[in-house]
Amino acid sequence: MSAQGRPKGSYRSAEHEGIPINPKSRILVVDDDPGGRRLTRATLTRAGFDVVEAKDGLQALDVMREDFPDLVLMDVSMPVMDGFTACAELRALPGGSRVPVVMMTGLDDVESIERAFAVGANDFITKPINWPILAHRVQYMLRASAAINALNQNQRRLSDAQRIGEMGDWEWDVRQDRIFPSPQARRIFGHPTAWDALQLDGFLTTVHPDDADRVREACERAINEGHAFAIEHRVIQIGGSLRHVHQQVEVTAQDESGRALKLAGAVHDITQRKDAEEQIRRLAYYDALTGLPNRLLFSEQLLKAIANAERQAQQVAIMFIDLDHFKRVNDTLGHGAGDELLRLVSARLAASIRAEDTVGH
Repeated sequence: MSAQGRPKGSYRSAEHEGIPINPKSRILVVDDDPGGRRLTRATLTRAGFDVVEAKDGLQALDVMREDFPDLVLMDVSMPVMDGFTACAELRALPGGSRVPVVMMTGLDDVESIERAFAVGANDFITKPINWPILAHRVQYMLRASAAINALNQNQRRLSDAQRIGEMGDWEWDVRQDRIFPSPQARRIFGHPTAWDALQLDGFLTTVHPDDADRVREACERAINEGHAFAIEHRVIQIGGSLRHVHQQVEVTAQDESGRALKLAGAVHDITQRKDAEEQIRRLAYYDALTGLPNRLLFSEQLLKAIANAERQAQQVAIMFIDLDHFKRVNDTLGHGAGDELLRLVSARLAASIRAEDTVGH
């Protein structure tokens, strides 16, 4: 006996049959016929697969609850629980949707095949089984499943990265006027997730009214001229939340005249950055206590006013206001009262001046 527990020389090696061996591939064979299970095990074991057996659907579910196999070969007609029911139960298990299921059936009617796919089967094999190609069929299904799982994982990673980075993407079929936003793009724009696709007018419904024309014109230029563009604008989400976004738009397909047929866009929620910039600006130019422009902003505004007056041959007036005995308020009533007095006076001054005048602290 060999180290694998089978007679030496009994079978040709898997390498000779051209089947790549993956020792980690674990196949669950579910069949109420002991002879059928033995033949299936022998064929798949010779190809280098690890095989587990179950005699009916109920036993198969017990096996899968302990550890999911890489693939399930499931007979349709079985006592206790048939293959259709077992496949549906498997799909209902947490993580069960990722396991490929191949139904083995002697039923060649279309209704049985349609029912197999309806309960979640990935493929089917009719009996009598063509044993020489079974291992190749299983290997193909494993490769297809691995590719699909990798694609789904990459899509989840991309979605998570976009969610964390406050980013989304969309694609616009110009000829059909159909825009397909990603879930993250829908969230940023505030579009209902139930909509599969949007027309341009629907896509722009949440754009701030003051920015809508500018965004529309940028899109029309990209279509007519075939040029990419970048734009920042505001979005008003359902509920009134205001967001700032940056969009980078590329032309991905054009006709012979250069007119865009498809556009792809990446949208980035930059609200936090805008809020931070505004906070920095206020800290740099405004007094924290009174909210009035500080000395730096006052100086800049004064220089601009003088320059404008010189161009217009006009004059500029500066009025200085002091609060007499303010120190006495702080000394007798405390600094809190002094601060409140400054805020009150500042508010009255700001409410008393004209729009073209400036008040600073």
